[in-house]
Amino acid sequence: MIPDRPDAPELLRIAAKVLRDDILPSAHKKLRLEGLMVLRAMAIAEREIEHGAAAALESQKALAGYYREPLREGDPMQSVILSILLANDIRAGRCDGEDVAAKVHRMLVEDVERRLAVCNPGFLDRRT
Repeated sequence: MIPDRPDAPELLRIAAKVLRDDILPSAHKKLRLEGLMVLRAMAIAEREIEHGAAAALESQKALAGYYREPLREGDPMQSVILSILLANDIRAGRCDGEDVAAKVHRMLVEDVERRLAVCNPGFLDRRT
């Protein structure tokens, strides 16, 4: 099946271009600020559509691997349940051993980096 064109990310890019190039330059100062906030939200939505599912799946794989659970791809509840389990394990001190703590820390940092790549990639750029 041929995908629809333009797709959702393309529609967001087109709308953002019209807002940025045609509407905001002639808008009142207060509306320009609000328009910039809308542009930022549109950019986040575009990245979420393009990369959000893959980022969520990578986090789910990491959690499933950590707990040696079979991956139930397409089941977001697995991530929720394993995230709660990890939070409880951290709270209870079951992740305090040096090897376990390093593994959990690495897994959490990678999860945050995946989330930032979608919602605020500029932050990752400034970090290095």
